[in-house]
Amino acid sequence: MSEWPGYTPPASGSSANCGTPPLSSYVNREAAIKAQYAADGADVSQEPPQYYGNYTIQKRNEPEGHGTPGVPGTPVATLGGAGTATVTWAASVPPPSLSYVIKPSTGAAKTVKPTATSATLTGLAAGATTFTVQAVNNLSSSAASAASNSVTVT
Repeated sequence: MSEWPGYTPPASGSSANCGTPPLSSYVNREAAIKAQYAADGADVSQEPPQYYGNYTIQKRNEPEGHGTPGVPGTPVATLGGAGTATVTWAASVPPPSLSYVIKPSTGAAKTVKPTATSATLTGLAAGATTFTVQAVNNLSSSAASAASNSVTVT
C-alpha cells in the first residue's frame, strides 16, 4: 500500500520518477489530511502538521494558538436524565485553538472541541452542581468563566 493516496510507486529497479510521488499526490495527501482534521473538529484554515518519519513539523504562524483566549460566557446548565446535565455557553473572543474544558463543581471535567458551545456531561454525582468553562490554547488558558446556575442532579 502506498503512503500517498492515488500514487503507485514505480516497479522495483525502475528509475522512472525515482520513487518520488508526483505533485498531484502531495496535493491529494494534503486534502486527505485536511479532511481528517475537519472531521476531528480542527481549524483547517491553517495548514495541518506535516509528518516526516518520527518528527512533526508545524507552522509557527498561528497567533491564535499562542496568545491567551478570551473568557467564555457564563454557562447555563440544564438537567438531563439521571446523572446528566447539559451546559451551554457563549464562545470566547478570541476563541481557543485547542479546546474548551467544562468543570463541574463535583465530578470529572470534560474537554470538547474549540468550535463547541455546549456539552452534555454524564456520570455526575447526585446533588447540587455548578459548572465553569475554560478556553485552552496550545500554550495558555483563559481564566475560568463565572459559575453556572446550580442544578440538582438526581
